[in-house]
Amino acid sequence: MSDLIAALVAFSIISNPTAAGYWWHQVTPRPKERQALLAAGLIFALGLVCIMLAEPLLEQLRISPGTWRITTGALMIASVLFAVLRRRPFTPARLEGEQPTWLLPARLAVWIYQPALIATVISITVDEGPRRALLAIAFGTMLLLQMLIRASALTVRLRLSTWREVSRITALVGLIVAVQFILAGIYTA
Repeated sequence: MSDLIAALVAFSIISNPTAAGYWWHQVTPRPKERQALLAAGLIFALGLVCIMLAEPLLEQLRISPGTWRITTGALMIASVLFAVLRRRPFTPARLEGEQPTWLLPARLAVWIYQPALIATVISITVDEGPRRALLAIAFGTMLLLQMLIRASALTVRLRLSTWREVSRITALVGLIVAVQFILAGIYTA
């Protein structure tokens, strides 16, 4: 049971729902629930793809699960450093012109699935099995969906600069998860 909780926490921290909400609000100050649901569906679907490709990928690359955990931890650390050291880490790229309605949720899904999160899903799948990885993705996606739906309401209560700093703190918590992955990889490699 504690391994499942660790998987839930790992996915939820590395996906950083607070940063996703911050990003979402900057792109669409008045988000529609339909767009948030589409984004959550795409995020969940990308997670399923990672689960399906996890074991064949590691077999093809001939990487042991322990070595993959160490790699995942290193990617997490790089992701955290990127989020903490950049001046405006969660600011979306601006696109010119009219955008189709499906593009915003797709941009968010791609933004969420950074290399660290892809590696995390693969690691959870190999370590805990596809069912637990699926539960972790479902739980994390529900947290993300709630943050997207409530993004405008949170902005009324928080200044954007405060929200950005909370997102950075959430990213810093990812260091704890990263160290846990690295140590687990070292013990089993």
